[in-house]
Amino acid sequence: IAVLHHTQIMSEAYFDLLDKYLQVYAKFGHNMILTPVFTPPIDTAVGAERPTNQLVDVRVEQGVYSFEFSKLKRWIALCRKHGIEWFEISHLFTQWGAKHAPKVIANVKGVKRQIFGWDTLANDKAYVQFLAVFAKAFTKEVERLGIKEACYLHVSDEPAEDQIEDYKRASFIVNQLFPEFH
Repeated sequence: IAVLHHTQIMSEAYFDLLDKYLQVYAKFGHNMILTPVFTPPIDTAVGAERPTNQLVDVRVEQGVYSFEFSKLKRWIALCRKHGIEWFEISHLFTQWGAKHAPKVIANVKGVKRQIFGWDTLANDKAYVQFLAVFAKAFTKEVERLGIKEACYLHVSDEPAEDQIEDYKRASFIVNQLFPEFH
């Protein structure tokens, strides 16, 4: 939407456009939407990336992660306004085998920078620790918003037969950290 309309992602203009798109989306009977908590790592070549589209703000201070959910809250409210009631939480691992982390941007010492992405293996200790902290904060937030049962988590998309073991490892991580989610 932002690229098509030459506007900044997550700006006021973006949310105004999103509101109009969601209205049409729902009008055609759709009631579930991909929700980019982190930039979805889908349909991108290895090493390539999409423009940053991240609803959860991440901060790193002295090695400690914290999260701010106001954009996610706004997204949920807009979706609900149009009758969209189910939320597909964006992929926690890359498409085609779950071999890497998605692109995650964080505020580190006052500077926004990428902390995870193609250079991060899926089972990298730092990424798994990040996911553990995120899982607790995310769970608390979606419970507060009353949408926990309406959330479906993505591990990855389209693993090939030779990628099943990587996918299983990533799926195990998600199931361990988000045990009560679909």
